[in-house]
Amino acid sequence: MWAYRVSDPGKLEKIEIDAPSQDALAPGEVIIKLLAAGICGSDIPKFFGRVNPVDPHIGFPLHELCGEVVASQDPNLKPGMRVVGMALNSNGFSEYVANPGHMLRPIESDMSSAVVTMIQPAATVMNALANVPDPRGKRVAVIGQGPLGILFSHIMKWRGAAHVTGVDRVDRSDVASIFGVDEAVWRSSDRWARELAQADRPEIVIEAVGHQPSTLSDAIEACAQDGHIFGFGVPDDTHYAIPFQRLFRKGLSLTGGVTSEYQRFLAEAQEYVEANPAAQAAYVTTTVPFADAQDAFEIYARPTAGRLKVVLTA
Repeated sequence: MWAYRVSDPGKLEKIEIDAPSQDALAPGEVIIKLLAAGICGSDIPKFFGRVNPVDPHIGFPLHELCGEVVASQDPNLKPGMRVVGMALNSNGFSEYVANPGHMLRPIESDMSSAVVTMIQPAATVMNALANVPDPRGKRVAVIGQGPLGILFSHIMKWRGAAHVTGVDRVDRSDVASIFGVDEAVWRSSDRWARELAQADRPEIVIEAVGHQPSTLSDAIEACAQDGHIFGFGVPDDTHYAIPFQRLFRKGLSLTGGVTSEYQRFLAEAQEYVEANPAAQAAYVTTTVPFADAQDAFEIYARPTAGRLKVVLTA
């Protein structure tokens, strides 16, 4: 079967390897044939060669999957089912993927496989928001309005936030209203945080950029007294220097975390996606054949106006 790996920083290599063996499946595991896969912002540092302690190299880096079950040791997943979910250790970029079944959810829907991939990132947002105060009636801000940040904005508004501000260095005004953004701020988050009037400070701030500490510091500066910050953007470093005294004096709470209850949040995400056809239509802006994966990753690595999710398809 075919598979991809990062051969050099910024370069994907297509290789031929043995397909996973049905006889070697452990209890609870399945094999899926890959139908579509979304590129995530957390894939990009790996694409550029950043060391990852769990990097399996083969089929790497890709984790937002839609596929068809071809073999199963999971009683809830039968051959022929279409599924959506997350590849273990981001090793999902191969023709056939062996994966724990509990990280996948069967999908009976007429949505295209490319659109179905939207459920996985939405599930990570749902998981994060389970650790955030109820947004109903509150002012919310999301730093970063890429494919994940825009979902935070929309789901917060969908859940009753009074006012949602989306902050990004890229102009996202073209999709702001579709995704529930009341105020689309096109500038750096540090400038936005410095210029905020006291009455406009959000009670909840989502940091959805990651990979460096400066935007988390901006979230601390922007947040209202006694507010809450969720650090969602994946950290590339083990330690971050942040303005803790500022956080302490403002009485802020800061949480983070990764998805663990896959079945719960994939189900919640599917409900959200199916309830919002306009968001479905606007979210996946670029589809690229698996054979042109190099182009797809290079496109995703350069955020631009008018481009949200890039999905690889069969």
